[in-house]
Amino acid sequence: MQLDLALSDVPRSGREVWTCSVCENTNPLTESLCSVCGASIFDAFKEPPPEPRDPRRALIRGLVVPGLGHFYARQALLGVSVAALALIGVVLGIVLIQHGVKLAGLGLVLLGVAVWLTGALDAYRWARQEPDEILLRPRVLTAIMAVVLIVLIAAAMSTGGAA
Repeated sequence: MQLDLALSDVPRSGREVWTCSVCENTNPLTESLCSVCGASIFDAFKEPPPEPRDPRRALIRGLVVPGLGHFYARQALLGVSVAALALIGVVLGIVLIQHGVKLAGLGLVLLGVAVWLTGALDAYRWARQEPDEILLRPRVLTAIMAVVLIVLIAAAMSTGGAA
């Protein structure tokens, strides 16, 4: 079943209005701004801002598990990146140390721990809504991953690929 009604055929009450989501004043639909407070008709469709997060809780979560503070601060993708890079650095560093490549292994462990701790501090800053103070941005994380790969390649070459 299909209704073929022109817009002029739709019954109208002659009083099409919208209610302001800020001051609850009734305004004519022909006006896009509230006549009392000046809020836009589109403000009614905006999502409410998320509840602020406790920066200390973000920091503690980030110190306990790498990246968890970012998840708490609603930065899940950065949390995954921080967790992956910190764990890759620590785990591969330990593997290299066990295979006798101690200097490169120690460097990766220290790099992984540095990413972990810096990530916890960044989670604190995200929760405080201080995005200008963030250190581990995507470009920085990419550069750190490149360093990890270079260290791994150098370690593999120094051991003749036996690692």
